[in-house]
Amino acid sequence: MQCHEGQPETPSPAGNSTSYWFEDGNVILHAGPQSFRVHMSLLARHSTFFRDLFKLPQPSSEMLDGCAVVQMHDVPGDVEILLSALYDGCGCVQCRDRQRSCR
Repeated sequence: MQCHEGQPETPSPAGNSTSYWFEDGNVILHAGPQSFRVHMSLLARHSTFFRDLFKLPQPSSEMLDGCAVVQMHDVPGDVEILLSALYDGCGCVQCRDRQRSCR
């Protein structure tokens, strides 16, 4: 398991995340210039927002490489921190406020 320490990564040339781009992923999250190909079931399991979102019918125009596409209005680094917590565990997420403990 790799810990990303909550630091925004450098995007790959295509704009795809190098840490959260899974070939078997079934949803693509677009956050600004960065894309993350992740697993719908993992997002839905840990987030009522995503669970409810995935229940809604998705327009067929919002598909890429057979994956549903979700346009995020978040900073890519924030999305990466969320994915780090979900995929790598909370111990890998770095506090933004260094005065408080992460755990």
